[in-house]
Amino acid sequence: MKDPSSKGQKNLKSWFASKFTYDFIEKVARDTGFLQRKRKLDPVYLLFVLIFGISIHQKPTMEELYRRYIDFDDNPKFSHPIFHQSFTKRFNEKLVNFLRALLDHYMDQMINQSPVRLKGIAENFKDIVIQDSSIIRLSKKLYELHPAARSRDNSAGLKIHAVYSTTSHSLKKAEITTERVHDAKKFKITPDVQDTLLVDDLGYYSLKKFAQIHEYGGYFVSRVKSNAAYNISRIISGPSELLANVDPNCFIKIKLADFLERIPHYGQFDLICSVHIGDEKVNKEKI
Repeated sequence: MKDPSSKGQKNLKSWFASKFTYDFIEKVARDTGFLQRKRKLDPVYLLFVLIFGISIHQKPTMEELYRRYIDFDDNPKFSHPIFHQSFTKRFNEKLVNFLRALLDHYMDQMINQSPVRLKGIAENFKDIVIQDSSIIRLSKKLYELHPAARSRDNSAGLKIHAVYSTTSHSLKKAEITTERVHDAKKFKITPDVQDTLLVDDLGYYSLKKFAQIHEYGGYFVSRVKSNAAYNISRIISGPSELLANVDPNCFIKIKLADFLERIPHYGQFDLICSVHIGDEKVNKEKI
């Protein structure tokens, strides 16, 4: 019978050697500005101490971290160890940027190496991200002591905002706020949405945010508000039996509702539309 502990140690050692390479960590430290001149502080050793350092406290003190680092760093190039005051000063914004860059890198690796794979039409996306929120309330028996902020019939509650990744089967982000915080305020768009499909409900509906997604090369799925009017600007593709018999140019600049009424049902179309709400015109969007 095999010894499970020895196999576990071997796997841990190989995982550690492949993920926490010295050269890569040092490169990230230089790229983020945390490491400029390698004199007294080794960023790789510091990272190991922060991750694997053992402390008797839930939150280790700076003195403990300093002692762990001095015990760990036996580099013969440094004849004198770094002083406590200099060690403390290195816990600044540059260290935060260094650690954040490493965290982003390893999270991306976890997603890319996940055994879960998108199939069919979803293979065109790097990831499918779902965002939603939910209010968790106290028992109704506590209504008189803790009334809700937005309701006269419910007790107080908190709101959980969550962003879920389908490729990693895990939360990318979770935040707890008061129940009065609107969903749209937590709808943050960054260049990371490139090649990603975002799925949101009407609580996150924002033409400005949709335009940002399109600008960064991302995609989105959303229900349409009742006061939104879409005009067709161009037909990219469609069923061959339709395009062979109908001139697509005759549908340009007509309303989407009129378009759907005038053609037979051929299934789903791939369209580029310009979006209007009231009299306000917004950049072209993919729908």
